[in-house]
Amino acid sequence: MKIVTGLGCPGCGMTRSVSAAAHGRILESLRMHALGPAILLLVVALWFALLFGAKARIDHPWTTKVLVGFVFALLAYWMVRVFLGAVP
Repeated sequence: MKIVTGLGCPGCGMTRSVSAAAHGRILESLRMHALGPAILLLVVALWFALLFGAKARIDHPWTTKVLVGFVFALLAYWMVRVFLGAVP
């Protein structure tokens, strides 16, 4: 994306942010990408739900709401970072 548009992608720093959050370095995680800790929490919650017998359903109404909410938050956060010049 950076080659085509000159801007970093909306998820730039997300992997390092999730990794830092998983290691308990929350402030470092938030500096890399504010949605990293939220992604980690969602993944851990899904893992526990599946571990204890919940069935993963892609057609569940909450699935769509969570995905749309995440995409909206990701794009909104990216636009703020672009406006502030904070996208690598």
